[in-house]
Amino acid sequence: MASQPLPAAFAYLVDENNLAVDAALVEVLPHLEPFVQAAALEILLERDHPPSLAAVVGRFNDHNDVLQRLICARAGELSAGVRLAMASSTLQERASAIEMIVRSDTGQLAYLLADAVRSRCRRTRELAAAGFHRMTARLVHRLETDPTAEEIADLDVRANCLAEALATAVQRWEIHFQPKVLEAALWLGDRVEPAIKNKLRGRRTKIARILNDMLEGTTDPRLAGFLLRALAVPELRQAAARAISRAREGTFLRAIFMESWLLADAGIERGCRWIHDDQWLQQAVNVLFELDGSALGGAIRFLAAVGGPHQRKIEFFRKLIGAGHAEIRRAAVWHLVHDRSEVATNLLNIVAMRPTDSIARMAAREVRHRRSGAGFTVGTHRSAPESISESTLHDVFDRYWNQFDDFSPEERLEAGNAIGPYVPDLGILLRGKLASGEPLDRARALRTVSSLGLLTELEESVRRLAHDPDPIVRSLAVSMLAELPGPTTERVLRAAVNDPDERVQANAIEALDRLDVEDRVVCTEPRLSSPDNRVRANAVKSLLRMELRRAGEVLLDMLEDPSPAYRLSALWVIERMQSQTALNRVGDMSRSDSDERVRRLAKRVRDVIAPERTTHLPSFEAASKEA
Repeated sequence: MASQPLPAAFAYLVDENNLAVDAALVEVLPHLEPFVQAAALEILLERDHPPSLAAVVGRFNDHNDVLQRLICARAGELSAGVRLAMASSTLQERASAIEMIVRSDTGQLAYLLADAVRSRCRRTRELAAAGFHRMTARLVHRLETDPTAEEIADLDVRANCLAEALATAVQRWEIHFQPKVLEAALWLGDRVEPAIKNKLRGRRTKIARILNDMLEGTTDPRLAGFLLRALAVPELRQAAARAISRAREGTFLRAIFMESWLLADAGIERGCRWIHDDQWLQQAVNVLFELDGSALGGAIRFLAAVGGPHQRKIEFFRKLIGAGHAEIRRAAVWHLVHDRSEVATNLLNIVAMRPTDSIARMAAREVRHRRSGAGFTVGTHRSAPESISESTLHDVFDRYWNQFDDFSPEERLEAGNAIGPYVPDLGILLRGKLASGEPLDRARALRTVSSLGLLTELEESVRRLAHDPDPIVRSLAVSMLAELPGPTTERVLRAAVNDPDERVQANAIEALDRLDVEDRVVCTEPRLSSPDNRVRANAVKSLLRMELRRAGEVLLDMLEDPSPAYRLSALWVIERMQSQTALNRVGDMSRSDSDERVRRLAKRVRDVIAPERTTHLPSFEAASKEA
């Protein structure tokens, strides 16, 4: 305390551990210099008398900004005081406690807001609901501003705490009737959605009415995801469809289109048929020209799912194809490829009349497939072609799906190409498998998508599975993201580097390396210390390409590691990198390593890289020192 002295009037009392001294510190706290305030607060925290801490929290709204920031920084340690202040009989103290929770963004204290919304005091309920609203709005905004991997982990913890507290508050709806609680819950999407649906199923609940009012009048982009999910909920479907039908603002429409991956759910896709407003459709078309990439594909897919006469949809796609915008034309023609109707075939014929156009060539190939009526073979045994009728298309897919694991890679592609033209909803069927409740089905669907080259078409579903609860599914999805470059993929991969499962970590590091992401050093370098040999090897390989010296040092350590697994992984890196600086060491290992597998791999690596130069290269240690 020498460098930060307390006022002499009570400095001698700090060793007196009693409530009177605490009361003096609390009383004088707002009047001290900032650095002395920090010292006084530290003393109060060390004494850990809940009534004293409650007094600090209960006066939060009366403190100046500097002291408020100081208290917010120590919010987690003040939790006992916050609980007491929230239980106070004085509105001012309860309001201060609520404000401190909200200002500090302490998710672990959010449950106290759920308790406060059932207070007998109307003003306390309103303040708690507004607090939920502010905390959730800040969280959602932060998640949308491209946070780092470390920030994502922290935000995820905070989101889970808020979601749990909001779910509790939703269940207590009849006690508080606070719309801001519901709106904040809707922003968190599927984290709170089960609680909302559970409440909707309850008897004599008024939550359906307020939800319908809220959805029908919204233009909030943060509610786009819930709007689409609501299309599959009978109690909310009509209001959600009306809200989307009335959408005119570009940001809101774009947010809806970005959530179109949800159409993988058959119930949501069916619910889109409730949207059939011609004026809205024209406005939506105007927004299309502001989109690109996956957002554009999602918009076309969404607009294709809305209701109305089929002929009107074909006319809509005719206008899109004639618009001259290459990406829009490609997305529209791709949709027509999956439409087996006669009018769709006629439109494809029109598009195919421009043979120099790559999009026209795609349409022409599809028209030839439809005209040929050729059969196909599915299975490991080649059989005579068979004609496919409309009623057996799904049976054809089921045969392919059930035999997929028995096919060789070549047979998978050959059979998939054969059934593709005759199963117009192949993408939809696979999207359904990707959303299956069985991890084995989701994993097989990912391998099928990869085999058939449908990754671009189903990229949103694949990207979603990078967060799957099953580690095998996650690892497969993460490895496939290397074929989908872009900021969203990079953000997902950076987060996956910190996944609890080593397979996911290794695949994420490898995918970042394959995409040659420039800033991957930040998230990859810590994995040089991973206890998993594959994770460490992938990190070494990636960072050697970035010329990071520490990666070379770790590779040297792996070559000397007592575990054969690490030595094998190090040899794998050397072989992939075609590193000649380590050949002397590799040659020694091929002759004298204690493990036969290591000796065999070392010999292969030596022979593949530079057999004639094995004995003339400098040692790996010397090369590392020179570097």
